[in-house]
Amino acid sequence: MNPNKATPITKEKIVSASWDLLRSDGIENFTMRKLAKQLDIKAASLYWHFPSKQNIFQYLANEIAKKVLLSVRNEEDWKAALYQFGMHFREQLEKYPCSAQLMMQTLPSEPEYLALINAMLIIVDPLPLSDRDKFSAIACMLNYVLSFELDRHQQKKVNLAMQQDGMEHVQKQSANAMDHLPDHVADPLRRMHRNQIFSELGSISMFQTGLTILISGIEQLSLARREDDVGHMA
Repeated sequence: MNPNKATPITKEKIVSASWDLLRSDGIENFTMRKLAKQLDIKAASLYWHFPSKQNIFQYLANEIAKKVLLSVRNEEDWKAALYQFGMHFREQLEKYPCSAQLMMQTLPSEPEYLALINAMLIIVDPLPLSDRDKFSAIACMLNYVLSFELDRHQQKKVNLAMQQDGMEHVQKQSANAMDHLPDHVADPLRRMHRNQIFSELGSISMFQTGLTILISGIEQLSLARREDDVGHMA
């Protein structure tokens, strides 16, 4: 065996290196050239497996969707099923770097990604809603889960940047400004700030609250549509 012979590059190695690069450089700085350098190969070698950076992103997003589908349990009640779906989705997004950005910057054209959307639609399909309502409900939930994780990720970056730049005084300035707002304007805001509610931004408890509100909204819409149908039949 020739010891100087290079180890063949595989799709699995490219995918693993892609996650590493996303973790270290972020999605904004991800390039095929950097990926090739990390793998110690020529950039042209990547194109045998992935025609473009976008193709890699599509593949990674599909991998996240696959993990979500594998983690979801069957629930008899549609509200419990949708709630658990949202929770498992968030858990998987936390495990992979730039996961929310990947899902937002790709089209649901891969098999597992499409299966993810279909699985959520199956949950709400028995409800007395139009197909437009059902699709809108699932789109809202997807956007909520992805946006929540994206906001959490961005907030961590902001906090880290402020610490590194010695800008902790900005938070004190914000607190002082809030204390000087007129009472009739800022009473609830000031109370919540003093009770450290702001520190819960991005927390699991706040995510759960938002998810419950969203599902309750779908339930109320279903009840309203059922009442409309009964009214039309009367």
